[in-house]
Amino acid sequence: MVNTSDIQKSFARALLDQPGELPDDLTSYSQPAPVERFNIYRNNVHVGLIDAICAKYPVVLKLVGEEFFRGMARCYIRSNPPASPMIINYGHTFPEFLKTFEHVQDVPYLMDVARLERLRLEAYHAADAISLNVADLVLIDRDGIGELVFLLHPSARVMKSGFAVVSIWEANMADLDMLSGDALSRSEEALIIRPRLDVEILKLPRCGSDFIEALGSGMTLEDANIHALGRDREFDLQLNLSGLIQCGAIIGFSS
Repeated sequence: MVNTSDIQKSFARALLDQPGELPDDLTSYSQPAPVERFNIYRNNVHVGLIDAICAKYPVVLKLVGEEFFRGMARCYIRSNPPASPMIINYGHTFPEFLKTFEHVQDVPYLMDVARLERLRLEAYHAADAISLNVADLVLIDRDGIGELVFLLHPSARVMKSGFAVVSIWEANMADLDMLSGDALSRSEEALIIRPRLDVEILKLPRCGSDFIEALGSGMTLEDANIHALGRDREFDLQLNLSGLIQCGAIIGFSS
């Protein structure tokens, strides 16, 4: 009896193999080994997956060039086959692939740019929510504000980088001159958020990501402030909290 599952696995595996390899027992009415026909189908699958990765990592593509990027994406596909039937889920591990891909080790910031773009995509598909505004905070008792737990927008993501990752992303999206030297290796932190229709990528003050992560973990405002001050004694609570409110990152609070 033919095992349909085994046939499907063999067929899917062959799609990502080198040209010339066929699924087990594949034949056609006109020839016993339809290599050319299957290679056309295989190529269409590869092109579709490569195009999906190109769309998700446009700045990485721009940094290395389209021809190199597509070759790199082809290598990624062979070692990272799709695990979901939804193409939108494909390519999530591409930043980690760049970390070990030998041909980009002389571009050490590339993985962090890819991480930023992945978080941007996550923020784009996150749930909607109504953000608080300054007027909403008038109702808060100032004496008890430190004991409040602030709720973050579902789309809010943060990241730290040892490189000027936000500046690199902005320069490439706006077709500005690329950073170099000390400016390139300046550490930056980012908030990625979609409070309205478009995703915004914002450069955070020093330790701003630590503060946001602390709030996101359920810490009170006072504890989150203490946590951030433990990372940097010059952490400015007022600057960071007002910035989060202004960009729509806070959607509520509880005591």
